[in-house]
Amino acid sequence: MSAIIRLVGPGRRAINNLLATQTQSSLVRAIQIKALPRNDTPTALHEHDTSNMQLGRPMSPHLTVYQPQLTSFLSITHRITGMGMTAYIYMLAAGPLFWKDYNSFITAFAGLGPAAHVTAKFLIAFPLAYHVVNGLRHLAWDSGKFLTIKEVYSTGYAMVGMSLVLTAFFMSL
Repeated sequence: MSAIIRLVGPGRRAINNLLATQTQSSLVRAIQIKALPRNDTPTALHEHDTSNMQLGRPMSPHLTVYQPQLTSFLSITHRITGMGMTAYIYMLAAGPLFWKDYNSFITAFAGLGPAAHVTAKFLIAFPLAYHVVNGLRHLAWDSGKFLTIKEVYSTGYAMVGMSLVLTAFFMSL
């Protein structure tokens, strides 16, 4: 061990002496960067698109190029039902601000016909049922179950069926 330290010690001193004699300017190369203004004008963007079309480059794909799938449809519907339930909560919370109390808020909708009542019940019951059943499906996924493609599709169809049954139950109340 002491022999290694003796060999490294003089070598390290020699390297330090060599670096000390060199000036910093000879070790680092100077670089200049020229800042240019951005060119985001509509004509520049138009020229970019035109040149890409002339070169035969494809446009970036959008949702229309994909085949509809059950999984994407269920995911989008889950988000929409969540936003719908949020809107209902805000409506119930803000309703008394525009009407004098909850009774006048509820009786404002009482004069509607039977078709409107069924539609209103469905619009309230379906997002709740769908969101709850799909949330349970996601909890099963979080526990590591039903993750194969076949199981994802079978639980998707079962979830849609269960949410419709639960919606019918809620509407019967």
